[in-house]
Amino acid sequence: MIAGRTLHELITIALGEARDVVTLRRCTQAVCRATGVAGTPLVRLTTVVSEAGEHLLGTQDHTAELCLEESGTVAVAVRFRWREERRPSDALLATAARLLDATRLEPVADNGRHELVLSKRAPAPAGSWPCPRS
Repeated sequence: MIAGRTLHELITIALGEARDVVTLRRCTQAVCRATGVAGTPLVRLTTVVSEAGEHLLGTQDHTAELCLEESGTVAVAVRFRWREERRPSDALLATAARLLDATRLEPVADNGRHELVLSKRAPAPAGSWPCPRS
C-alpha cells in the first residue's frame, strides 16, 4: 500500500478457473455501481480486470482482492497476486495504463508473490463512505 492511503479490503477471490474470473467481474461491477463508477469507466475497469484474470489463470496461488483505496479520492482497486515467473503481457499493461487511473506491477514481495494493481477513481470524495476508519 502506498503511504497516505487507507485500504478497505472487500473480498478476495481465488482464481483457479474461468468461472472464478466471471465471479470477479460481477463483484467488480457491483462495487463500481455502489461507489458511483458507471458507464465507460465501469466497462473499462471490468474489462481490464477480466483480461488480467484470464491471462494469469493457471499460475500458482492466483488471487484477486477487490478493495477501496482512499487518499484524497476513493478508487475501486483490484490487486492480483500470484507466484511463478509469468507476468501480464506488455499489451495488457499498456492498455490498462491507457484506460485506468492507476496500474502498478509491483516487484516480487518477500513472500515470493507478484502483485498487479488496477484501479479506477470513484466520483465521490474520500471520507464519504461508510467504511470504518483504520
